[in-house]
Amino acid sequence: MVLVLPVLLLLAGASLIGLFRRASGFYLWAITLVSAFLAWLSLLLSSSGQAGLLDVSVWRPEPLFSAELVLRLGSTQWDVMYAAMTLLMALVLTAPARDGGERAADWALFLVYGSLSLLAMMAGNLLTLSLLLIVLDISAFVYVLRGTAAARGGQQAILKLGVESIGVLLLLTAGLIATLERGGGRLTAREAMGLDLMLALGVVMRIGLIPLPLGLPPQAAARRGIGALMRLMPPSILMVQLGMHWPDGAAGSLRGWLILVGAIAALTAGVAWAFSPAALSARAQLVACVAGLALIAGGSAPEIAPMMSALAVLLMLAGGMASVADVHTPFHRLWPALLAVTCLGLPITPSGVLLRDLPPGGGALVLGGVVGIGLGLLSAGVAVISLVPETPWKRAEGYSRLLFGVGLALFSVAAIGYGLRQGVVFSATMGIGFGASLVTVALVVVIRRRRLDAGIRRAERIVGWLDASPLVRGAWHLYQEALGIAGGVGYALEGEGAFLWVMALAAMAAALLAGAAR
Repeated sequence: MVLVLPVLLLLAGASLIGLFRRASGFYLWAITLVSAFLAWLSLLLSSSGQAGLLDVSVWRPEPLFSAELVLRLGSTQWDVMYAAMTLLMALVLTAPARDGGERAADWALFLVYGSLSLLAMMAGNLLTLSLLLIVLDISAFVYVLRGTAAARGGQQAILKLGVESIGVLLLLTAGLIATLERGGGRLTAREAMGLDLMLALGVVMRIGLIPLPLGLPPQAAARRGIGALMRLMPPSILMVQLGMHWPDGAAGSLRGWLILVGAIAALTAGVAWAFSPAALSARAQLVACVAGLALIAGGSAPEIAPMMSALAVLLMLAGGMASVADVHTPFHRLWPALLAVTCLGLPITPSGVLLRDLPPGGGALVLGGVVGIGLGLLSAGVAVISLVPETPWKRAEGYSRLLFGVGLALFSVAAIGYGLRQGVVFSATMGIGFGASLVTVALVVVIRRRRLDAGIRRAERIVGWLDASPLVRGAWHLYQEALGIAGGVGYALEGEGAFLWVMALAAMAAALLAGAAR
């Protein structure tokens, strides 16, 4: 019961919103805030990271259905759930200072999506994870179609759902194979290699390295509220689960490829994120950058769970700041700047935990430098948020202005709290990575200030390379062409045409058999 108490509190809040859906926007927001706060408080006060296990399987008999639906809460999952609840709290606290366009359905889905995300973080096996990801993907798909009137938004949603479904299918297949192995089978070395490859491909397709446009509704409330969860939660879930189900990292033959793909993704997407003119519209590049760092971690270390946890926390905190941060007073510039410092690789920060747990050795020092460059680009993009021009308040109420500042402060406080929980340990890779991140931030500052025009033009070209819109249009045209070809073939095989095709195939078979007989 303790494991799912935060989930039950969020679902209770969603039920209350459904009951009082005709109430004013303030009361709907208040219900959301109270339920999120109680869930956050229950997570802080109940388990505090102590291990727990809950079997939620409903199918019987057990000998026939050996696959189980299991929830598990350990210290790694608790850390990431703590960051996820902080993200939910910050999104709710900053909502009144925005345009206040959320409706009852938006708040209800916000709580339901958040509760399902917490369950997915606690998934004890790949089967449970895959089923929860399917529910999350379908929920996001329905929400996008419901709020998108343009045909292009629907096309983007369909293509994104297709890519995500393939990734989840690969994860589900890998989970079923692993279940059969535990049931008494034994995999050969080649089969184990294939299982690792299937898991790696599923993660690559689902973790955010393919930044297809989500097609969110254009309203700011949707993009900064439920849209932030839809962009940030699934990759974070994959990172923490990858650390659980791939504890020893990738197979030896896959590690080099994972590091190569991860380095390319982290550096290219990191440059696009650091030089993006608007952080809100560059969250896909932020996700791709952190996902690339996750692949580097998965291919480099014998024990990847702490690094994956740190990256998931970094993604949710940095992505949350990009989703909600506006500068209304000079004091608001402090919080993005402080969060940017926690991304540099200092001790008692999530980035410091990532660098600390990289394996020692000469090659690992080079790897630490690459990871440090990625962290520097991530930090520079967060720091740019504090430099945006001031904008006037959209709401005049005093409570909305106070809570907005509290919401911004939560990200930095959560980052430092996570680092203190992990302890202070220094290593050579931490020093190399911290130095590389500082140099990277300095280079970004020089390009932005001394050679602003040329740097921005180069960054825009890179962002153009990473823009998935041409890929979306091309894939949609291929899909339509495939449907046309399939329709033509089906028309040709209908009615009298079917008899003619059967006769033609029979004649071809007879000719082939006659030739073989000679």
